[in-house]
Amino acid sequence: MLDIQGVCMSFPAPEGGALEVLRDIHLGVSQGEFVLFVTHQIDEAVYLSDRVVVLSARPGAIKAIVDVPLPRPRALGIKRSEPFGRLVDEIWGLIEEEVRRAMRLAAS
Repeated sequence: MLDIQGVCMSFPAPEGGALEVLRDIHLGVSQGEFVLFVTHQIDEAVYLSDRVVVLSARPGAIKAIVDVPLPRPRALGIKRSEPFGRLVDEIWGLIEEEVRRAMRLAAS
């Protein structure tokens, strides 16, 4: 049986790196568990996830699933790494495509 935990909003924004530490402590995810974490912050999604699901504009559908092959456990320093930056850029690109598509549809 699959045990699913859902986290439906971003955590509040404490100062500095305390936010990431609090998330790690709160989630306490062990291997084999599944957590659905919904966020609007791309770096947060990449840092916390093994896969990031990017949704399309209306009507909402799955646009892409981006694998996050970064090692676990993840130290905060990974956010400054080139692989992390490439993943964030890839996801931003997917979102930008959707924003431009939605704007074209709204203008027509």
